[in-house]
Order: sequence, then structure tokens, then C-alpha cells
Amino acid sequence: MVSQLQQVLARRASSEEAAEVGFDAYVHCLRRHPMDVAQAAVMELANEPRVGNAAAWFPTLPELEGVCRKYGGDREAMLEGLRGWSEPKPEMVEVRRLEQEWKALRQRASDLNMKVGPGPATDTGARGERLAAAHDAEQKSMAAREAYLAAEKALQ
Repeated sequence: MVSQLQQVLARRASSEEAAEVGFDAYVHCLRRHPMDVAQAAVMELANEPRVGNAAAWFPTLPELEGVCRKYGGDREAMLEGLRGWSEPKPEMVEVRRLEQEWKALRQRASDLNMKVGPGPATDTGARGERLAAAHDAEQKSMAAREAYLAAEKALQ
């Protein structure tokens, strides 16, 4: 890949010994990255037009590293996340379960309150049944909230 760059981009003339040392440095830079990242970086540097149609010179080592990091950054972040991951503690799993249960019950109570409709706070018949269901759902939601908050407090 470094040879490809050398063939398509202009570069300063140097002695053969210096060119060999430079070649090794560029190869080492590219080998630190996955193959698809290195290929994408080389393709960008070799094929993409420069800003303002400037001449395409052979990249410096920091420029090559920067382009490789641009293509490999998401992958590195994902790997770091995987390396830092650990199994959640059972207590934390239970707290999250209680939180989700409370939120679901709260949403159910909210939905039922929307179906009550206008009228007095107490009623008989269908509206009274809707009022009772909403009140019951609200009580269950409050009990679930208390359980969730107690479990969360126990973790601290």
C-alpha cells in the first residue's frame, strides 16, 4: 500500500537509505490498523481531491495516522466498550426490573385516567368502573414506585 501511495503521489526526493527507513515507518503505521482501515486510508489519500485542488503530496506520517484513526475510531470505541463491560450485579438487575415495572404501571394508570372522562369524582355505572380501575392502577403504580425506590436506596 505504501508503494501505491509512492507511485500516485508527488514526494520529495531522498536518498535510498532514508527512503527505506521512511518506508518501514509507513508500513509500521499501516500495520497497526486493521486491513480494511489501512486500505480505506490509502484509497482516500491516493484518490480523493485535495481542498482547493491543491497538489496531492505524499502524506506525512501523522497525516496517514490521522486518516487511519478516522476510519478506525468507531471500531476502537466499540472494542474499548466491550473490554470495559462487566456482568451487572443481580441487585442492579432487580432495581432495573422494578423500575421498568413501575414505569409500565404508571403508564397504565395514566391511560386509564384519560379514559375516565368528564363528570363528578364519584359515579356509578360504566364511568364509576373506569374511575375505580384508574384509582386501582394508580395505587399499584405508587406501590411499584415505592418498591423501586427502596431497592435503589438499598444499593447505595
